Amino acid sequence: MNYFDLTENISTIDRVLRISAGTALLLSTLTDAIPGVHPSIFPMIAAYLILTAIIKWDPAGYVIEVALRILGQADAVTAPPAAKPLLTCTHVKNH
Repeated sequence: MNYFDLTENISTIDRVLRISAGTALLLSTLTDAIPGVHPSIFPMIAAYLILTAIIKWDPAGYVIEVALRILGQADAVTAPPAAKPLLTCTHVKNH
């Protein structure tokens, strides 16, 4: 298994939310809705959200995904055999 395969890691719902949040941040910058915040903070965050939504790939999500792939593979090798399930249904009625 190649741990570093590039895959689209942003769903359609996530894309819509990122574009909506980015647009809201850009509008809040134009209207100066939150005083006391440096004027370049919101446009930088908005640019990140909108660009990652356009290309359907998030670099921060990719790093997390690779780490989980590596840890998941390591857990599969060192994990003990599966135990009995915690919840079992013992009162099943057949009709």
